[in-house]
Amino acid sequence: MALISEVDLPYLPIDDPDFQSDPFPHIDAARAQHPWLARIDVGYFVFGYDAVKELAARDDYFHPDFQTVVDQLGLGGTPWADYQTNMLVGISGDRHRRIRMSTGAAFTPTTINHHIGLIREQAVAMLDEWAPKGRFDFVEFSASYPISVLCRLFDAATDEIPRLKGAFEAQSRIGSRDPALIPTLLEGFHLMWNFADRLIRKHEARGLDPDNMREERGAARRKGASLPADDPLPGRL
Repeated sequence: MALISEVDLPYLPIDDPDFQSDPFPHIDAARAQHPWLARIDVGYFVFGYDAVKELAARDDYFHPDFQTVVDQLGLGGTPWADYQTNMLVGISGDRHRRIRMSTGAAFTPTTINHHIGLIREQAVAMLDEWAPKGRFDFVEFSASYPISVLCRLFDAATDEIPRLKGAFEAQSRIGSRDPALIPTLLEGFHLMWNFADRLIRKHEARGLDPDNMREERGAARRKGASLPADDPLPGRL
């Protein structure tokens, strides 16, 4: 079997503005040379869906590499670095499975169907806001809809959604490894953490409500064995 370093792979300029504005022509050209893999400046880029699906499950060979991003940005030792390297998508193996399964019951089809009325109600309410405008921006709608549903399921105020959405979008850009993002990343992290911390404290003070998805997380925390002290709840939420 040939080593990846021995394969003649196409190159994708992922930091180029032309690629970022429309990556598909570049990917189509790369696919003509290799069906699912290309080189980039910092390593390799897997662009084939089936390949991503297969490789993502191989914890024996692959693991999330958020630590490299933390190191390159020089943010080691910060709360943001701890968040990046310990959030659910930043870990693998047994620890990932344990934390994922601790809240698995909250995301089964049965549980989701229990809240289907609320989910549809929120969609209708947001579409009603668009109707008078005479136009519809699906990207803007889809960027706010999931967050608004989760806020309602967790009984959280929706007026913080614009700031939360901005914080989420900033975190999604860490792959660029752009030092100019550092102030925005840190500010966004503290905004998200404080939001989750306030929400958790409010509901812990109020007591359990078995008819709410957040209680699956609260119940898991109280079991102790599922979520030990080194797995802070706001970061998971």
